[in-house]
Amino acid sequence: MVAVAFPWSLFSEETDPKIYAYRVGTLARALAIYRVEEVYLYGDGVGTRRNAERLRKLLEYQECPQYLRKRVFRLDRDLRYAGVMPPLRAPHHKVHSPKEGEVREGYVVRRSRNGALVDVGADRLARTRWRFKPHERVTVRIVSEDPLEVEPAEPEEYWGYRVRIVNELNEVLREFKEGIIVTSRYGEDVREVEFKSPVKCLVFGSSEVSVLDVDPGVRDEYPVINFVPNQGVQVVRTEEAVHTTLAVLNYLGLI
Repeated sequence: MVAVAFPWSLFSEETDPKIYAYRVGTLARALAIYRVEEVYLYGDGVGTRRNAERLRKLLEYQECPQYLRKRVFRLDRDLRYAGVMPPLRAPHHKVHSPKEGEVREGYVVRRSRNGALVDVGADRLARTRWRFKPHERVTVRIVSEDPLEVEPAEPEEYWGYRVRIVNELNEVLREFKEGIIVTSRYGEDVREVEFKSPVKCLVFGSSEVSVLDVDPGVRDEYPVINFVPNQGVQVVRTEEAVHTTLAVLNYLGLI
């Protein structure tokens, strides 16, 4: 599992809400391509919690299977341009009817006398004897198609990411005892780094603030690495840096 952390100011410079949504969608694609499971949004002293909430909504909307979105999300002004985000097409984003034996995401609509009723993207609700808590997403296996029945299950492949908002970067760093890397154009050239262990968490800045500005002390505690040496543009956007960084680490077998 690999986690990533972004500041509250991420994309806050973007004034066009449609382009903002598209950039978030591009970021979500990168996270899914490289199997990121945890996303942290940390306070940086520049961005606002309001922007962090907006980011969280769009990232969570994109991660949610299409057939559950109307159940999980209410009408929200922050999601009005979610349609411009490119489809994630992760393994849990099923586009076919439920098949016996497969694992799917579901949404608990309500409890029943003998268990609960779950929406799994079929033309009818699935029954289960498990008393799930209503109005929550659950991961289930299709036990039978007719009647449609499900049971709790654990996914055996990449199953999306979770998003958490935290007040400061230190809250993220305390979650991991090792395997933390800070990314910065002022870091050590990645071609000169000798990696000794898998990477657990990558910390990114934004166009508004670098990680070293948020907490200069991280340079003394964690590796600070430049994954885009000799960059040919003035600014590498965060979503571009994420793609590049994760691609390098994936190639090296470190995530």
